[in-house]
Amino acid sequence: MISNIIKGKGWECRHIYSVQMPNNYIAMAGFNIDDVSLQKTKKSNAKELLPRLAEAIKNDSPIDCYIKGGMTFLKSGLVYPLFRSFCKYGKSFRYTEDCVGCGLCSLRCPTGNITMKDGHPKWDDRCTQCLACIHYCPHTAIEYGKASVGKGRYHFEED
Repeated sequence: MISNIIKGKGWECRHIYSVQMPNNYIAMAGFNIDDVSLQKTKKSNAKELLPRLAEAIKNDSPIDCYIKGGMTFLKSGLVYPLFRSFCKYGKSFRYTEDCVGCGLCSLRCPTGNITMKDGHPKWDDRCTQCLACIHYCPHTAIEYGKASVGKGRYHFEED
């Protein structure tokens, strides 16, 4: 799909790679973080793979390294366009009574979508669903509706 998008723009792409990282999407039913063992395995595999990919790009010598996930047409072809249209707003985010107003969620938001108002986060409409606000909250005080309640939190840490 990415190759077709790039070609559609009239560009040439000689390198398309994927690196499987630990799951961190928890804002839908059926999605959760990986267990700790699988997180470590994925991170270890990525650490070994990245230098090979960098070398292939540097030398312009493409290698076969693309992991096709399961149900790609369903996820990328059907769900993602709907996701882009309807889930980019911050309406479903909320803070719980555990929020201490530290502002880390606002600092971590890559789009500047979160402002602090009266000592608590307020979400605007530029959300990309990265969920950094949820995963970096030191008090587990941010939820995405009911979908994230009781689910794990994960952000990348170097082992």
